[in-house]
Amino acid sequence: MSDDGRIAAWIAGARNEDPQATRALGEYVRTLAREVCRRSSASAMGSADWEDVAQEAAIRVFGTGLQRFQGTGSARGYLYSIVKASLLQTLRSERRRKAREMTAESSPAADWPSGSFGTDPARDAAAMLDRLDDGCRQLIENVFFHGVAYARLAREENLAESSIRARVSRCLRTLRLASSERDDHE
Repeated sequence: MSDDGRIAAWIAGARNEDPQATRALGEYVRTLAREVCRRSSASAMGSADWEDVAQEAAIRVFGTGLQRFQGTGSARGYLYSIVKASLLQTLRSERRRKAREMTAESSPAADWPSGSFGTDPARDAAAMLDRLDDGCRQLIENVFFHGVAYARLAREENLAESSIRARVSRCLRTLRLASSERDDHE
């Protein structure tokens, strides 16, 4: 059986939930990812690791890739295109993450809700923060007053950075509502 025939058999076996074929296909995807990354220049790879590419490729292959393979073309070529797309996605994600870290290191104070503060802005801010639940208050204090980066908070909470950003956004929305209610009552 040719390499391509063996790979097609692994794909068919993995579709039928054969553990041996699934394991063999997974190992092949890892090997292919290592090979593709080794061929890419070090400057193009940046800080991305071949294992990140292999993980992204495995998610794509086992997510929808098994069902999409029609068996009419080269199985190796099909997997190779998935690994190349995974490499590009990993590099884009890495570039976006670095850009977010750069902006996260700068002060996110621009996101702080504007409103009319009295003569003591610190007291007014403390009063607004008192309207938040403990989780939101701690998160807002960490981000805006202590300058903790989103990436660091995500690592500490064992969450995706996007989840931290979404939480901050929700907390800020609550703060804005509290600020507008305060302004309406004055």
